[in-house]
Amino acid sequence: MKRSYMHKIVFMGLIISTQLAFGQLDAPKVEAVYGGLINDIAGIPLSVDTSRIFIATESANSLFYADIYSNTTSPVYGAFSVVPGVDAAAGYGSGIQKIAAHESSGLVFFLHNNTIYSADPNTGAVTSVVPGMNIPALEILDDRMLFVDGTDLHFGDLSPAGVGTPHVDSPIASMIT
Repeated sequence: MKRSYMHKIVFMGLIISTQLAFGQLDAPKVEAVYGGLINDIAGIPLSVDTSRIFIATESANSLFYADIYSNTTSPVYGAFSVVPGVDAAAGYGSGIQKIAAHESSGLVFFLHNNTIYSADPNTGAVTSVVPGMNIPALEILDDRMLFVDGTDLHFGDLSPAGVGTPHVDSPIASMIT
């Protein structure tokens, strides 16, 4: 009886190892990823039925955007386009790790080499907004921009044109040492 169980276990082991060996002989499947890996995603509403999605990727064309229309029973997704001014010729590359979008202006803000920039997807204008020494975080909530430089929290208002004005109490120094 012991011998019968041993044969069954060996037979099952052979079947499983054969399945694993054959499973690894297939060629890897290449996924259709537009622009490489996605580092960050941000979105803003453009109207009551349209939103714009921005993505930062690990590619020479650093920032992309697409519009999504939802005025029908199923959403209609527009094709992704490179944000002009932040394309391969601009040299930002895969260094953009954090983005934030501003609804009122339609601008996308991004971090590159410890500087905050804004880009206009309609005109291609790219502007240096805030140079910093160590900016690891950036966020936009309504018309308020917040970012961390070193251990200080900076914040201020953004105009409808996307121009920032620091708050009088900004920055707030961190209590963490």
